[in-house]
Amino acid sequence: MRVNKGNNKKTRSTNNNENKSNSNSTKKNILKVLKICLIIAIMGSFLGGGVAFGMVVASLHDVPEMDRDRLEVMAIPSTFYDANGNQFYETSRDVSRIHLSYEEIPQDLKNAFIAAEDQNFYNHPGFDITGLGRAALNHARGRPMAGGGSTITQQLTKQVVLRDSSTNLRRKIQELYLSLQAEKIYTKEELFEFYLNGAVHYRGNTQGVGAAANDIFGKTVDELTLGEMAIIAGAPNLPYRYTPVEGDKEGALQRRNHVLNRMYQSDFITKEERDEAMEEEIVLASSANDSSDYSGIKYPGFVTYIRDIEGVKVLQEIYDWDESHATNEMFNGGFKIYTTLDPEMQQKVENIMNNDNEYLPPHSGVHPQGSATMINHNTGELVALFPGRNHTVGDTVRPVQSYRQPGSAIKPILSYGYGFESGNLTQGTVLDDAPKAFSNYTPENVDRNFMGLMTSKEALSRSRNVPAVSAFLTNPGANVDFARSLGLDYPGDTNASYALGTQETTAMQLTQAYGAFANEGVLNETFAIKKIEDRNGRVIYEHTPQTKEVMSAQTAYLITDSLKDAITPGRGTAGSVRNIFTNEAAAKTGTTSVSDGWLVGYTPHYTLGVWMGWDRNEGDIGSANVVGTWARIMRDTHSDLPNTSFDKPSGLVSIPISTKSGKLPSELTPSNSVRSHWFVRGSEPTDECDAFVEVEICSDSGLLATDSCPPHHVKTKVMLKHRDYITTDSRWKRGREGRKPADVELMAPNDECDMHDSDAQPPSDLSYELHEDSIQISWSGRRRQEFNIYRSTSNGSDFVKLNTSPIGETHYVDSDVQKGVTYRYYVTRVRDDDRETRPSDIIEVELHDNVQPVQSIEVESINGGVRVSFQESHGASNFHIYRSTNPDSGFERIENAKARGNVGQTQTFTDQEIEPGNTYYYYIIAVSGNDEADPSPTRGVEIEANNDDDNDTPENGDNGNDEDDNMESNDT
Repeated sequence: MRVNKGNNKKTRSTNNNENKSNSNSTKKNILKVLKICLIIAIMGSFLGGGVAFGMVVASLHDVPEMDRDRLEVMAIPSTFYDANGNQFYETSRDVSRIHLSYEEIPQDLKNAFIAAEDQNFYNHPGFDITGLGRAALNHARGRPMAGGGSTITQQLTKQVVLRDSSTNLRRKIQELYLSLQAEKIYTKEELFEFYLNGAVHYRGNTQGVGAAANDIFGKTVDELTLGEMAIIAGAPNLPYRYTPVEGDKEGALQRRNHVLNRMYQSDFITKEERDEAMEEEIVLASSANDSSDYSGIKYPGFVTYIRDIEGVKVLQEIYDWDESHATNEMFNGGFKIYTTLDPEMQQKVENIMNNDNEYLPPHSGVHPQGSATMINHNTGELVALFPGRNHTVGDTVRPVQSYRQPGSAIKPILSYGYGFESGNLTQGTVLDDAPKAFSNYTPENVDRNFMGLMTSKEALSRSRNVPAVSAFLTNPGANVDFARSLGLDYPGDTNASYALGTQETTAMQLTQAYGAFANEGVLNETFAIKKIEDRNGRVIYEHTPQTKEVMSAQTAYLITDSLKDAITPGRGTAGSVRNIFTNEAAAKTGTTSVSDGWLVGYTPHYTLGVWMGWDRNEGDIGSANVVGTWARIMRDTHSDLPNTSFDKPSGLVSIPISTKSGKLPSELTPSNSVRSHWFVRGSEPTDECDAFVEVEICSDSGLLATDSCPPHHVKTKVMLKHRDYITTDSRWKRGREGRKPADVELMAPNDECDMHDSDAQPPSDLSYELHEDSIQISWSGRRRQEFNIYRSTSNGSDFVKLNTSPIGETHYVDSDVQKGVTYRYYVTRVRDDDRETRPSDIIEVELHDNVQPVQSIEVESINGGVRVSFQESHGASNFHIYRSTNPDSGFERIENAKARGNVGQTQTFTDQEIEPGNTYYYYIIAVSGNDEADPSPTRGVEIEANNDDDNDTPENGDNGNDEDDNMESNDT
């Protein structure tokens, strides 16, 4: 790093002359008039008297005063201050200067400049009449006035006093006027010294011939060869072409030879000296490619942004300078620039972004890069900026200068923002994440799956691509205009892929746009410079906030609420943020197929955009690293800030809706498809969900059940209503064919089951026998047929198959039963193809848990007695039969019949101790040990007195009489 050697001196004789001039104002005014007259005379010879007079008067109306400080001390470093008013940078660290006196500069070097720039320098009064004539003639012909013979004095006043490189006639007149003044105040030697030290510039930030000799050749000026002096004299004409560097010397050689020829023509050197100098090989200093020492500069990225980009832009706007001149003044103009830099925030950002552990490993020897942009969205202040790893002052400022594809980070802006603002979308609008071809464009999701129906809130938080494209294409022109209103310099076309971030933008633009969501719909344009003072302490610039409402506060909150889900585990693509940073926040990921990973998000305090990737797309990046880095920066920068919630504006209402229809939940809407969403009041749904239907499904086929389907296969289900969809095919290049939306599995089928033959005869004649601890089921069937037995309980449970494999019997003993439970059974026949027939009829059976009473009793008169018939009941070991001739009393036990153990089987007893003409009454009590059941119903029978012993006894108690048989049977 080179610094000034000594101070530029003020010439005593000059000061004395000035004092004399100031002491005689009359003389000064006379001289000024004379100068104006001289200029009018000069210009009039080319333009005509009247024209010249008007032009000169107009041009001198706003001519700057001669600034002797700038001439005598031309190079004053500019200083930068952080938001706390503390200086953190001075341009002298970046500018190579070595001040030399007139006497210290070799005569050959002076002569080289005289020959190249102004051969009459020591003789003219500040202008060259011949060169000025050429300039005026070019102007008259409508040509540029560059190359119009500016003298060294004119060049000096143009760069130092006018600080303008424009070449119009007005500036030429002002330049001429000030040159006359300068020639009056200073000697030729003083002017030449000023010029060679401060008005000649070289590639990079090298200023003056002393620094040029050192930086380009590694020498002092008195060590230079003639050829090297010619290079130094020729380069300022076009520094970036004529300053030699390794690999680019051709322009310098051509310019050197031109200067040497001019020196020869001016008799400064001999022909032999010229030819010898032209043969010299250009040997550069080893540091010629990078002559500046930037080590130890604090916040180099922020410095580069202010010094080389934002500061230069502001100076151009203030002074109407071109970029080159504004850049020079930034280094040498002595400005004090007060910035928005928050040193504490900046340091925390740099600590994390400079940590190699935050990045993927190198790919083919190339390291991935990263940038971070932190904005106070409440004011627009840029509080921290990280332009890239291993950044050296002057390198690319990626957040501002690198245009990258934002991927899905663009979705809140380009797909959903305007939709919410216009009312075309609500958080509850249902979109279909399903394969869809938009003309020839077939978007994929990063997981190569499609999730099906979802609300726009979920589609945004889960970053689903087809919904984003669909939402964008509802009104692509308006969506692009919305993006522009947020500061994105998007072109006018509306390519469908824009919705997925294929149109490039900068991190600064993207972060600023997110700040409007954080700031309730109000965009504060990002700025980094608060105020600028010139070298005399005058305020020449103060930032005026540029604020505009780009969306309603309600729209901003709907986006914010959706992006809060995006960093919620299980709901969004960046849930791992919550492993590190737990404050109220909203953010969105973005990835591309060309080496970009993004996370842009905000809290109520700050908006942060982090990008990681490969400058030349050398490898894949993903979003995993970015998510962690973003979270760590937010954690550290918010450690001393309150955990504030986002303000919810009025006019919003939160209601639970069906996520598959966007409507109010119905009795069929499953609970896992119900979530609360925010709506602008008046836009909330009023109809009930119609996305679900209740259907009976055969579990064998998964199709709609028919009467032929066995009950155990028939399930009543609530399913999504059927909708049309397509599957991926060869148009989808990045995933397998045949993929479909995941919720297709939840959709009701359209077709009926055909797996069960309605013509095949099912088993029939089901019956049962109750045993002590089991139930036997029997049915009719043929040999070599096989069957399945199904059972359920009366409480409505599903039927389950009892046998592990088809059985070849026509009965089945169910031992896995409990007393007091009612069971339901049916049987199916298994066909040769393993399909089942329609089911048999269903029977219900209960195995009681105590002695059950005899439910039915029949009595009938037979030849020689009374036959008592009854069905055995469960749990009985014996049956006590009672008889009486009086229905109300006098019953005696006449029989103790032993139970046979077949519950439900009919048992009979014949009472032969009877007398004709009497009526007998009977009941039965089932007993087991000491337990007795309630008596059976009483039954009575009348015995005829003239009973014919020879008559045949009809079967089943039928006496053959079609009337009453003269016998009654009574229940008592």
